[in-house]
Amino acid sequence: MDVKIQLAVQMRSDGRDWIALCPSIDVASQAHTKREALRSLREGVELWFESCIGRNVLSEALSASGFTRLKAGEKLPGRAPNTVVTRNLLGSAPENRRAESSAINFAVKRISGQNFVEGYIPGTLARGGPYYHVAV
Repeated sequence: MDVKIQLAVQMRSDGRDWIALCPSIDVASQAHTKREALRSLREGVELWFESCIGRNVLSEALSASGFTRLKAGEKLPGRAPNTVVTRNLLGSAPENRRAESSAINFAVKRISGQNFVEGYIPGTLARGGPYYHVAV
């Protein structure tokens, strides 16, 4: 089971520096440029997830951050900007599977004018699941 993550990002400038914030998990960064603030935020989010997984407390940390677990059969809200979703790739065609990796992989993406931190945690690391969480 692989875990796919999408978290909304807020950006602002204080006149000298840029501040990037991922409010759903309370991770922030600051840098002289917008690009550097986003890069630093991505690293901070990676470390947050690595720490939670390493301590086997991801479900508890997501719940403490305001994420709720979806009930069995409940559909993921279409417009939920903050999601942590387990995907079972066992039934998918091999060419559609992501290459199995031992690393958490995050990127900053821009969708419809909004910045998001999107990430992937391979099944080999995502123990303690399943995680079907959403925070609006």
